[in-house]
Amino acid sequence: MKISKVSAPGKLMLLGEHSVVFGYPCLVTAVDLRLSVTVRPSASNEFVLSAADLGVHEYRRSLDQLGQGILPKAVRFIEVAYALFLERFPQTQAVEVTSKNEFTSAYGLGSSSASTVAFLAAVAD
Repeated sequence: MKISKVSAPGKLMLLGEHSVVFGYPCLVTAVDLRLSVTVRPSASNEFVLSAADLGVHEYRRSLDQLGQGILPKAVRFIEVAYALFLERFPQTQAVEVTSKNEFTSAYGLGSSSASTVAFLAAVAD
């Protein structure tokens, strides 16, 4: 396994943001701020996540515990995405993830979706 770094832009819903809840389209644009995710093999063979901008420092879970129980909000999207990824593409080596965000989740620019997309692209690489 190699080290992979991927970034994804934030997004801004311009029109119809509530219509997507009912299956209708909305008008969205990317913003010039990105969220970066670096994925590397885990030395401890545990899933390890660090996201300093969210106050997460070396959050750890064994592969057999991924996505189970009550998960902290700051790690929920990436942890569940990784659990689903491993169901589809079983791996024996866990990963260590570092996330760095150019924008705060408080602005509603899609940091959850950006982190999920960037993580899945990096781990798939």
